[in-house]
Amino acid sequence: MNYSNLPIFLIDCRSRQGQSGSAVISYRPGGMVAMEEGGSAIFNGPVSRFHGIYSGRINNESDLGIVWKASAIKELVDHIS
Repeated sequence: MNYSNLPIFLIDCRSRQGQSGSAVISYRPGGMVAMEEGGSAIFNGPVSRFHGIYSGRINNESDLGIVWKASAIKELVDHIS
């Protein structure tokens, strides 16, 4: 789901100034993992996924952070290449 008609989503985080540009990933040490297609799979080892790039909070008083989606980052890189 896009936020404000942009390819971004919000995360609940305790970020600090200077963290913009950081990769946003999810990590599971193994076991049952939800898949994009809606199913699930069991993994014996670690599983990680790149979700996008953190770009700051929605305002200075909020703990909601903005993340540019991985698909938007890929589109940008493909356009530059």
